[in-house]
Amino acid sequence: TELPAAGASEDFGKLTVHLTQLAITKDATYTAHVDLGQLVVTVPKEANVVINYRADLGAVRAYGADVRAGSEVSGRLDPQPIQPGKHTLTLDLSVDAGNIEVQR
Repeated sequence: TELPAAGASEDFGKLTVHLTQLAITKDATYTAHVDLGQLVVTVPKEANVVINYRADLGAVRAYGADVRAGSEVSGRLDPQPIQPGKHTLTLDLSVDAGNIEVQR
């Protein structure tokens, strides 16, 4: 499966993105945004993943663990050690008000 070029966006509600079947054959970036609601991204189990996140008001969870919550929440997260020799999937995820969750 190939990575959707345009990413994804939702004004209101829940946006669920399944990237589990994605073959990471080169470093890639995926962008998704929700204005008001929840953003859930499921990533391939074998991929190196880096998460860039931003929430004006909300919470961030990665792999079942709370990362941060509050207002003006932003940062970069490598939820698991990067494995040399594997390509990296970078997620640029944001919500204006709501929650971000990354799952394996």
